[in-house]
Amino acid sequence: MDKPYVNHPITNTKSRPTTAGLVPINFGQRVNVLIIGGGPAGTAAAIALAKTGQTVAVLERSRYETTRVGETLAPAARVLLSELGVWERFHIDGHLPSPGIISAWGSEELYENDFIFNPYGCGWHLDRRRFDAMLALAAKEVGASVYLSTRVVTCTQQPSGCWWIEALCDGLPISFQADFLVEATGRTSSLAGKPATKRMIYDKLVGVIKFLTINSPILACDCRTLVEASNEGWWYSAVLPNNNLVVAYMTDTDLLPRKSIPLADFWQECHGKVPHTQARVESCLWNSSFHTVAAFSYRRNCVADNQWLAIGDAASAFDPLSSQGIYKALQSGIAAARVIKASQSNCQASLKEYAAHVEKSFAEYLQMWAAYYNRERRWSDSVFWQRRQTVPAK
Repeated sequence: MDKPYVNHPITNTKSRPTTAGLVPINFGQRVNVLIIGGGPAGTAAAIALAKTGQTVAVLERSRYETTRVGETLAPAARVLLSELGVWERFHIDGHLPSPGIISAWGSEELYENDFIFNPYGCGWHLDRRRFDAMLALAAKEVGASVYLSTRVVTCTQQPSGCWWIEALCDGLPISFQADFLVEATGRTSSLAGKPATKRMIYDKLVGVIKFLTINSPILACDCRTLVEASNEGWWYSAVLPNNNLVVAYMTDTDLLPRKSIPLADFWQECHGKVPHTQARVESCLWNSSFHTVAAFSYRRNCVADNQWLAIGDAASAFDPLSSQGIYKALQSGIAAARVIKASQSNCQASLKEYAAHVEKSFAEYLQMWAAYYNRERRWSDSVFWQRRQTVPAK
């Protein structure tokens, strides 16, 4: 088994990471900023911070080898990737340009939202493993230390405000002292020792997801995202790199079948009610099991405190219908770097401004969320749609 290393590496974003030729770990390493979570929010923050001369460590549980959900990238993300200095690398990394979105929402007819007039150009359908690994490699190359296969064990704030973090890297103990802690743990936020916070959850949305192999040259050339409403939820599908199609059924968790009913049977029955999605699925080969992932909207009641920030989905999470997940993560990571830099100059106002911005952005999102769901009126007696006719209150 490989030993853990500082700058635990991704030497090739298209292959499994290796640990060859790097420097062994120093225990009790002192860093300016420690980031827990190596998704787009965490690595964006690491890149932005390292570029300003900060010493940064990123702790990531995986090796970027498993399937990651969240495949669409909005055109405006080009600006953020350019700011991080990774646009050219992204552009040649094999992701699929998407010319727009087609939707059957409020009607059986398809409506096209073409990106041709978008000032930023096309959107993108991602190989998420490759994308996330690319950002981690970019963070490493600008000076951040990236530790893969690393799980946090304890996380304690000292009287001085600094943080003491103990973790296991490939099963071996490591430790850090950090001036500032960034929580970029996504929807699975569960750190011990963080400031006492709670999540304010606004719905019960869940995704039942399957990856298929495309068996049709016509479908392989249609890189538009398809969104289609149904009586108890909605569907999306997108062509991905490597001749794959992702198909997701979004519904509420209490509307899923009882355990006595196989999920595959339920999925088949439901997708028979959405003709545009069904046409895509029928031209594919099934090549994976189903994944069920949480997709509810929420925000944390506290996202900033003394020498601590929550960013990306650890701070708030949007409905996948917004197609803003990865864009929001990148934006959040870049913003966090600015906030941390300002807070080091005893500017605590920056932390309050960050928290206020997260709250304001979420309130604006809820208004758009309700407006979009209100466009669908075909199933007024449906529990799923009834729950989405007004802005949820907390």
